Order: sequence, then structure tokens, then C-alpha cells
Amino acid sequence: MRSLSPPKDKDHRSALCSGQAAWGAVLLGFAIFGLLWTLDTPYRESYVPNWGDAPVLTDGLLLAPGARWEHWFTRGYSNYYVAYPDWPSSSTAFTRPALQFVIYLAHFALGRNWELYRIISCFAAASVPVVAFLIARTVLELRTGLSLLASALVVLSPPVLDCWRIGFSNAHELLATLLVACAFLAVVARRDFLCLMLLFAALLTKENAMWASAAAAITIMLRPKPDEPLRRRAIAAAAMFLPVVLWLSLRFAFFGGIGGSYATAGYTPLEAFLALTFEKLKNLDALFVVRGPFVTEGHGALLDWAIMQGTRLLTCALFSLLALRIMPEIANRLRYAMRERHWPTVEAAFMVPLWAGIALAFHFALALGAVRYATSVVVFAWPALVAEIDRRRQAVLWLGLTVLCVVSTLRSYRSVELERPSDPRDYSSMRAALQQLPMATQQVYILADTDAVPSNPEHMRLILGVPAEIVRIIELQWNCGESNNFVAFDHSMADGVVKLTATLPACANFMFSARIPDTALANGRLYRNATMSYELPEAYPKKEWLFEVGRRITVHVRPSGPARFIIQHGRPNGIAWFDTP
Repeated sequence: MRSLSPPKDKDHRSALCSGQAAWGAVLLGFAIFGLLWTLDTPYRESYVPNWGDAPVLTDGLLLAPGARWEHWFTRGYSNYYVAYPDWPSSSTAFTRPALQFVIYLAHFALGRNWELYRIISCFAAASVPVVAFLIARTVLELRTGLSLLASALVVLSPPVLDCWRIGFSNAHELLATLLVACAFLAVVARRDFLCLMLLFAALLTKENAMWASAAAAITIMLRPKPDEPLRRRAIAAAAMFLPVVLWLSLRFAFFGGIGGSYATAGYTPLEAFLALTFEKLKNLDALFVVRGPFVTEGHGALLDWAIMQGTRLLTCALFSLLALRIMPEIANRLRYAMRERHWPTVEAAFMVPLWAGIALAFHFALALGAVRYATSVVVFAWPALVAEIDRRRQAVLWLGLTVLCVVSTLRSYRSVELERPSDPRDYSSMRAALQQLPMATQQVYILADTDAVPSNPEHMRLILGVPAEIVRIIELQWNCGESNNFVAFDHSMADGVVKLTATLPACANFMFSARIPDTALANGRLYRNATMSYELPEAYPKKEWLFEVGRRITVHVRPSGPARFIIQHGRPNGIAWFDTP
């Protein structure tokens, strides 16, 4: 029963404050941030706030008339991704005020230089491997080299890379993980109040950090202070759930409960959720190593596929070793607690794989499949795996980890290299067209790519400072590459109504990204509001969130005053427009 006896590990309060670990983390953070900032240069050179960044900027900087900071709590992400205000989303919003507050503070230094706000995503992506280094160095007591190795594996993992590349709108995933990891370091040292404050901040950053409250409560029960009564320990553990209580209060007070969001839609039907869970289990290795292929054609493609499959097996095998060690220990401690009717005590190092397991269980419980929701898994799992391999000291395991490091580095670099930013010409031309409107223009009607203008055109209006109202007519799915294809259009005006007919080349398609009610569509005509309607002779069957309408449309618009119509790809490699009185 030696493993069940109270731990005699070192005081981790002093470890957390050790100058060597702290300075090492600072230097590591600067190095990773500098690397990410350099790799991010092509994105900043062509940056235009995208569908995710534009609403976060608008909300965080309080650009909308009447916007107040209280709305970060009471309205959350309402109307963030509503492309057509006439067909609003029925999903409830999220409350994530921490990121809005970070953006608000950043604007005092960055102003309206939107591309510089990507510093937030670079900082967030650099902070997660830094805190992984601290966990490895102070809690697991690994050597500096192994701690750096764990940190490198974290920054190369798909969840961290995805959040960094998508934009600072997804920085909340990484910032929440940073706060959760810091809460772990605090609770392991039994700095309970600091842990509680960090958990509050984490849950107000991203709601999928709520699992950390349970993990913190378990940690308090398993790691008592010297001579701490069980009653006091239980009260401290229960206090860790106060952030969840606050979050539930906000949800019920302002959003009518916890349902109705995209995060909860996947739980029904049950078969779909179970299928998603099985898919996550089958692709578990995708959380830790990038899968992107090097070669897609020729003889090298088969070799590349074999290497990818071998990497999958190697990743699962190494993490299985960690699971096979931690599961029996958990079972032994549970049997000990049931037999002795007493809470067992554990060493701090035991808590790292335990937190990784709880984070992984929560990832499976989510009805969302994207790997970026698993940043909390990798920040604990990689240091725990490196520590386990170091404990076993077997050459074959070191060889396997070395191979994994090499493959992870190469594939991560390849994925970053291939994920180049979009051609800036379309974005810059659309931006210029919107900023060069006649002074008398009251409305701008746009027919453009989905990415050329953020989901809610009002956000782009506020960011660019355009006085005229921006109205999206319809979206283009443009897959024409560098060809000289363009939108053929004709327009006329009678009795104050503009009739616009547009035809796309075979490589493009019109669509609505909206939940359109069945009552709005009849006999090939779509009614939007009193000032706009459509003729859709080639419309496909309507889906829940997407309505593809073919390559030909006719739209009837009644502007309320002088208006400009902007058609992206309206001429070869350019934008066309016309004005109406």
C-alpha cells in the first residue's frame, strides 16, 4: 500500500516561484511569440477582418450605436453571424466577455490598425506551450530539456495551430486554456482563492472551461493541506463550482437556459451524437499530431499514406501506455477510499494525467467535432506523456517519441505553409469600393463572396466607418480560380424598383447562409421584406442552414434613397457597380 500513503513531495509553492522556471518560461514565451508573429506576417499583410474577427472587434470596441460593456454579459454573441437580418438565427448567443475586454484594452495601443490585433492570437498561442513548460518543470519535475520538448509538442498540436491560424476570434479557446492551466498550478499548490479567480476568468472567456471546476474540486480533496479538516476541504472543493453557478445564472437570466446554441444542437438525435463520439474516438490521434499529407499524387502518395497511418498507430500506442498506468492507480485509490472510508492523498504529478483525462472526457461529451475545442487536452496530455516515457526509461519509447516529434514538426510546418492567406485583391477591392461611396449614398447593396464581407454586413460598416447602410443581396460560391470568368448582370429601374438579373459561370453558385422559413418561398419566388424579393428559377431543395439557388437569379429592390449596387467579380478580375438615384 505504499503508493496509497500520504505524499512526501516537495513544497510546490516554492517550485512555482523558482527563478529558474519563471525566467525560463518568460524566455520561452518570447521565443515562441516571435516565431508565430513572423509566420503570421503574410496574414497581416493582406488582413481584412473576417467573418469571425469582425463581430468580435465591433463588439469589443463598442462601435455600434448605444453599445455598452454590460451587453457583453446580457447580449453576448447575439447577431454575430446573422448574414440576413430579415432571417435571424434562432440559436441563442454565448456570453464570453473576457475576450471583448481584452480587445477593448488592446485598442488603446492598437487603435484601428486591425491587422495588429492578430497579436492577441499570437500571444494566446504562445502562452499555452509556456504554461505546459511550467507544468512539466514544476509539477512533474522534468529536466529543462524534456520540459521544452513537451512545450514544443503542445505548440505543434492541431488544436493550438488551428486556433492561431483562424484568427483572434478563436483566441478565447487558448486564453481559456491558459487560465485553466494556471488554475491547475494554483490548486496543486493549494492556493484555492487564486484558483477560484482563475476559474471565474476562464469560464467567462469560454464556456467549455467548466470541466476545470470539477477537476479543481477533486484536486482539493486529494491534496489536503497539513492538518486540514475534511469539512474545510469539502467547503473549498464546493467553492470551485461557483463559476459554473455564475455561468448558469447568466444563461438563465438573459438567454433562457443552456440550450438552443450550436454547441447543444448536436445532442439530438442521439444516433448523431453517438456517431460523432465514435468518430472522435477513431480519430483521437488528430488531437496530437497534424495529419496533412505531404504528397497527394504519384508513388510518393502511397508512402506518405503509410507514414501517416504509422504515425496514428504510434501516437495511440504511446498514449495507451500512459492510460494503462494511470487507470490502475485510479482504481487502487478508489478501492482504498471505499475500504478505509477515507479520502486518499496523491502526489502532485499524479494530477497532471488526471486533469488530461478529465479534459478528454469533456471533449467526448461535447457535441462538437472540431479539434480546436481540445486545447485543454494537449496542454496536460503532452507533459504527462513525456514524464511517463522519462519514468520508464526505455530506448524503444524514446525512439518512438523522437519519431513522433520529427513527424509532428514536419507536418505542422507543412500545414502552415499550405494554409496561405487568401488572395488579398478581392478583399482590398471590396474594401476600397465601400470606402469610396458618393456622399449622398444611403444604401449599398452587395453581391459578393461569403468571405469578402463578414456574416453581418453591419459589422463591416462599423469597422470601415461607412455611413451608408450595407445590405447583402446574396452570397457567391466562387470556385473559378485565376480564370477570367465573371458575373454577367443586367439592371433596369421602373417606378422606384431596381430589377437586377445576374448569371454566374459554371464554376460558381448563388446561396443564402440563413435559416429561411418555408413560408417565404413559393413558386420559385422568395419574399425577403417589403423592399426586396427574388426570382430563383434554379433553386435547389432548401436545407436547414443553407439554400443553394443555382447560377441565375433576379432580384427586385426598392431603395429608400440614392443607392449603389456592388457586384464582386462583375468584370474580369475586378468589381463592378452602378448607382441609382
